Amino acid sequence: MEKILYLQVDGSLLNPTEMGFLDLFLAKCQLDRFRIIQVGFENGEFIIDENYNGVHKQRVTKLASTLAEEEREHLHDYIKTEADVKGLSGLFCVAICQKQELIDYFRGENIPIIAYEGGLSCQLENNWILLSFESVDFSYLWKVHHRFHKIPLYIMETKRTVIREFSMKDLDDLFKLYEGEHMTDYMEPLYEREEEAAYEANYIEKVYGFYDYGMWLVFDKESKELIGRAGVESRGGIEHSSRREDDDYRSDPDTVELGYAIKEEYQNQGYATEVCKAIIDYTFHTLHKKRIYAQVDKENVPSVKLLKKLNFKQIDDELYEILV
Repeated sequence: MEKILYLQVDGSLLNPTEMGFLDLFLAKCQLDRFRIIQVGFENGEFIIDENYNGVHKQRVTKLASTLAEEEREHLHDYIKTEADVKGLSGLFCVAICQKQELIDYFRGENIPIIAYEGGLSCQLENNWILLSFESVDFSYLWKVHHRFHKIPLYIMETKRTVIREFSMKDLDDLFKLYEGEHMTDYMEPLYEREEEAAYEANYIEKVYGFYDYGMWLVFDKESKELIGRAGVESRGGIEHSSRREDDDYRSDPDTVELGYAIKEEYQNQGYATEVCKAIIDYTFHTLHKKRIYAQVDKENVPSVKLLKKLNFKQIDDELYEILV
């Protein structure tokens, strides 16, 4: 997969520390085999330095150049919104810009943009704002790219499953999953199709986009079949009779709630245990949360047994917790 980084950052606005972070970031990009293209904007014209690393620099005015035309064709031909569980093939482009004119241009070209405001007094209009290069790496660029193109992010694998975000292309499979025997015995069914589609589209934007976690899809690794949903959510309003005064269940950013559902054909085979163990580990060590809750109907005996197997402590009739 060819990877291109369009870069427009005015080095004169960077302090020495931030310049060092930028150099380190660019070095990482080179190791990740990015083609780095420096883009300028002077006197109303776009300028490309197509060999940013400097062996022999050739400046070409306007992005209507042959190079830019070829790249635009690549974008239309190769950037796909259908990703496999680990990513996509084709061309991977991200732009980092410090000027609103370039931000607007790349947005029009359907290229993901990160607005860099370090050293600037103005506020740029963009969904992704970067204040420092200190912690930026390929995973950050990957996330910006996928969010922009509405490509679901791969979360993790277990021995027998693949876990990734929901995308609107999964809607038919989601309805099929919920039609399974006993799937909605202890959880709410889906809405009618049109309402569910609107709900899921909003969930992708507002939950995945804001938190970077939520309820994910679980696929059987061998058959590629959707076999369940599982994940963690930040949910306000969790209360119970043994609530301690020092616990803020509504707003604690370190607290999430675990949810899971595996279709009947895959139950009693250890899939729920396998998936939930992986998600708990991910929640504590990648998301850096400190407490996970699970709210389970006391009549749902298999789920109660599962939570005990996962070392959750019961704190109310239907509420369980595990701490990091």
